[in-house]
Amino acid sequence: MRRAAYTLTLLAAMLVLSAAAMAECSPCNTCAPVPCQPTCQPACAPTCQPTCPPPCATTCCPSCQEAVPAYVGAGPAGGLTCLNSTNFDRGYVTSMYTQHAVTAAVASMGAQRVSDPRIRSLSMKIANEQVDMNNKLNAWYSKVGGGPLVADQTRVSCATAALCGLDQCSFDRIYAATMVELLRQSSAAAFLGATRSTSPDLRYQARMVDRISANEIAAFRAWQPSVSVYPQTPACPG
Repeated sequence: MRRAAYTLTLLAAMLVLSAAAMAECSPCNTCAPVPCQPTCQPACAPTCQPTCPPPCATTCCPSCQEAVPAYVGAGPAGGLTCLNSTNFDRGYVTSMYTQHAVTAAVASMGAQRVSDPRIRSLSMKIANEQVDMNNKLNAWYSKVGGGPLVADQTRVSCATAALCGLDQCSFDRIYAATMVELLRQSSAAAFLGATRSTSPDLRYQARMVDRISANEIAAFRAWQPSVSVYPQTPACPG
């Protein structure tokens, strides 16, 4: 109950922030997407350019705010629709384990780098939730005789590498769009888990994932319009 109250309070604050930001927005003239070339190397520590970037320009381009880098992929739902009743549960668990691992890794970067302290707090909450969800999946898999689950590290590395080296304005915008998409993918897959799994435990957890993801998507969407209207880019560390 406390977690739900926290999420609702945060969402209300984000909606107020969103309304104020939209009031400051100027008409959209041009909108150039931020280039993104993931290297797929192991996760790198967030770094800042020696010279701080200029303040973020005010823009209301929905396509900029909504653009999701290609590395995010399509998520697990598509593959799950091809599974039958005999192999669905194991397929669901293994694919969701990677999905949670990717989301946790990206959220951890946001908890360190995003400019809004409320979104940093939300990001840390999400990262911890994803780890807890994976612990539950591992426990279920062990009960049915499976070995320890292993996430697809290529996908995890691509997701984190693509967010490395961005200036603050670009990071905030791309991070928000990435988290919305990852949570949407989790929600879509969880809906299938809640309706198709033969395990009561998996169905229950899937319903929780679906509900939590929807609340967190709403919080990020409420924040997105304000991403590009901060008065200045935070100073580089050190």
